[in-house]
Amino acid sequence: MPRPLVRPILTAWLLVAAGCAEMPTQRMDAALRAGDPRAALALVKAGQAAYGPQGRLLFLMDQGALQHYAGDLSASAQTVDEAATLAGQLDAASIRQPAGREDGGVTAPYRGEHFERVLLPVLGLVDDAALGQDAAALAQARQAQDEAMQDAPSAGPDPVAYRDDALARYLAAMLHDSGGSGLDEAYRGYQQADAAFDAYGKLYATPKPQRLKADLQRVAQALGKDADLAHWRGRDGDLAPHEPLAGGAELVLLVYDGLAPVKMALPNLHFEPHAAPLPKGRLVAGVRTTVMELYEDVNAIAGRDLKDRLALGTVKGIDLRSWRSLPGRVWIARLWVPSGESRPRLYVDQGGYTQTVDLGDLTLKAGERHFLFHGLY
Repeated sequence: MPRPLVRPILTAWLLVAAGCAEMPTQRMDAALRAGDPRAALALVKAGQAAYGPQGRLLFLMDQGALQHYAGDLSASAQTVDEAATLAGQLDAASIRQPAGREDGGVTAPYRGEHFERVLLPVLGLVDDAALGQDAAALAQARQAQDEAMQDAPSAGPDPVAYRDDALARYLAAMLHDSGGSGLDEAYRGYQQADAAFDAYGKLYATPKPQRLKADLQRVAQALGKDADLAHWRGRDGDLAPHEPLAGGAELVLLVYDGLAPVKMALPNLHFEPHAAPLPKGRLVAGVRTTVMELYEDVNAIAGRDLKDRLALGTVKGIDLRSWRSLPGRVWIARLWVPSGESRPRLYVDQGGYTQTVDLGDLTLKAGERHFLFHGLY
């Protein structure tokens, strides 16, 4: 199981005020910045009453994300399923009253921002994939796409820009990418991810990952799709194929970078992103190395998604609640290594300072796909 994203800190002082009615958001942020998601999770659980009955979905969202960061993937997956069930019940109830008053007070159950409802099954996808439950993970990927299209059909062409999640598309393709008959599904998935990243580049200035480009070339060649291979090479150049290592195992590292954006009411309703420099990172295991690349800019998605929904008039009232335990950005690095004993490290350059992260001692089986996680706050 992946190790929790934890550095030991004194947490008692963070828990002192958790029993009051104030939302634990600031103390949760402080615990995450200190590298202690277990403390953040304890704060949220202790402050559950502050969410109130109208904030039950938001509580589950925070709890599920923090369980994931703390390394309890099974508990996180269960919480995500509970949150998805509640979200469906809220939809079935056809709640149409405004979610907030002009003063920011809460008058209706929190149903989640559009992008949050998409990222909930994406979290479940990562949990299930890391637990080796590929079928459940792929079901979560389909749910993410269903949620992304939720606001799209009724408001004309391109009403909500965020209608496809590139991270979910890529992870689903990766799960199929194990050779054999799964390669056809993997190739379709990588093509869908490629199209999603075309949109991400225009909407959020998120560059298309070089690894995705290489995956398209590698799988097209393996499937004998010579015309497609020529197309990808003509567009992207002839890229190193990242072929699976015979008898080896694959490391998949997800790096959670920064905190989620904050919803603000002035000068108008918007998401204020957390300013943080873009890190540069390398995953190293023995003599093998690869770079981490950006796959999801939650800050950019949140801001554009709310802007679109405001333009459509689907946001009623002012509700400043949001899923604050989401990361600001998600990066991925994939690396094939020999099976057996391994001690991978992550080297991160943030503003000229290089941080070395020991990802622990691993014993890897041939053909295994092993997920690792790290948080940068």
